Amino acid sequence: MAPELTPEEPQNVDAEEKGRAKAREQKIRERKVIAFFWVFGIAFLIIWIAPGGGDSRPKPSVEPRPEYFVKGDVGLTVQGSSLAIDDPTWDAMMESMTTNDEAGYQALVESGRVFMVEKGRTVEVLDVAFTSLRVQVLDGPHTGKTGWIINDNVNK
Repeated sequence: MAPELTPEEPQNVDAEEKGRAKAREQKIRERKVIAFFWVFGIAFLIIWIAPGGGDSRPKPSVEPRPEYFVKGDVGLTVQGSSLAIDDPTWDAMMESMTTNDEAGYQALVESGRVFMVEKGRTVEVLDVAFTSLRVQVLDGPHTGKTGWIINDNVNK
């Protein structure tokens, strides 16, 4: 014959069962969280390790231009380029170019204070400013001349 339970014992058994059920639910929740982070981490690693390191942007088909020049660098002019012989001439040339003053620019060329260097001429960087380079022309009809050129007009 089964022993009789006191009035408190069914409540204690019920409380114990509820406690065990709660503990099981907590373990299930913890395992779900752990599984989520494992899946997320593995997916992240797969994307990151994939070719391109997760960067889906198209790669340039040509080498990017150098970001800066330093004294002593040698480069090639990338187009017919204007060189100003000194700082005041550079300022005057930039003023005439930005204001579309063709007569002022032409006067600088005619005076010899600005000269044109053809595309593909080799130049050596003598000094570097924010938007310009002071260069010496190493080949062509202006060999040995120095002047200021827009830095975008020279490639390494």
